[in-house]
Amino acid sequence: MTTNGIEERLRQHVERLDDPVAPITATEAMDRRVTRGRSVVPWVSAAAALLVVVGAVAVVLAQRADDTSRVATAPVDTPGAPPADQLAPLDDAVELWLSAPEVPPGDHEVVAALRAHDELDATFGVLAEVERWDGTRWTVFGEVAMCLDHWHCTAEVRRPGAVEGIEDIGLSASPGAAGPVERFSVTGLEPGWYRISHAAFEGVEASGILRITAGAPPPVPLWPTDAVAVSTQPPFVPTGGATVLLSALVPPDDGGNLSAEDIEAAVAGMDEEVSLERWEGEGWVPVAQLPLVAVPEGLGARAVEVPPLDPGAYRLVREGPGGPHVGNLWVVDPVEAGAASAAEVPRDHEIRLADPPMVVRTGRW
Repeated sequence: MTTNGIEERLRQHVERLDDPVAPITATEAMDRRVTRGRSVVPWVSAAAALLVVVGAVAVVLAQRADDTSRVATAPVDTPGAPPADQLAPLDDAVELWLSAPEVPPGDHEVVAALRAHDELDATFGVLAEVERWDGTRWTVFGEVAMCLDHWHCTAEVRRPGAVEGIEDIGLSASPGAAGPVERFSVTGLEPGWYRISHAAFEGVEASGILRITAGAPPPVPLWPTDAVAVSTQPPFVPTGGATVLLSALVPPDDGGNLSAEDIEAAVAGMDEEVSLERWEGEGWVPVAQLPLVAVPEGLGARAVEVPPLDPGAYRLVREGPGGPHVGNLWVVDPVEAGAASAAEVPRDHEIRLADPPMVVRTGRW
């Protein structure tokens, strides 16, 4: 798209924001139904995605601070917990993993990613439906167009039907290989139970449960969106250890442009090891120094072998001339994440990547 084309889309978008939008209450939101978007475009690799010109993303996500498309924040009743069968994923083959299943009310951010337990042929879009448990059933509360990590943004939950101009990007996952890293905010969500789900064109639904409660600890700080950071793929690994692919998240210039040269310059002179640190509630505690392995044709990408670790939130810090580059990583228990027992979880599973070419060992998964 030309610069003039982007400017015209921005102008039209701002004009639409000036149109009056009827406010919506929490009760109205829970009584409405929306049709979820579908996306059939295959997902590109993380390395290739870094080269995409992302100027149009601003059109998708630009919303004024006082935009009435945001979900209502008026107090609502907090019903009890859903029964166990209502907390289960909508489909046994795939779920939407959340970095923090319990979050206190406020301006907090959460990471999500598709997680497949069985092989499936399904492509999901970035649009997700948000439902709230009303005490007897799940009712539509809002929707969110997820931000992928290389878009350098955080998505917000909007009222039903308020999301416009969704990027036509396809998301997928397979056993041992998580989907792309997604990021969103829980701003505006009152205490209660929420179900967030992506719907695939093929009819498959990937869901995750999020509880907003005053007793939950704040989620861990995430990588910055306005500075060079690190994308981790997969964003979560099993307790038995795994190989993780690290790619540079380099913000585009003011015109939305990003080149291979920009990425190479951002990682030039960086250390060939990373510091692994664990979140202990109030700060990051060093755990180990891990060597990096260069990835051929990976635009500065590196691979790191993560050792067996206890479940929890971690981060990888790579030092360099311009300061540290930080990426988040979570270690999860395979049994808690959906496997019936540890004996049923495949060990030393390997995934061969064509772009960039490498073998990823997922270990006990």
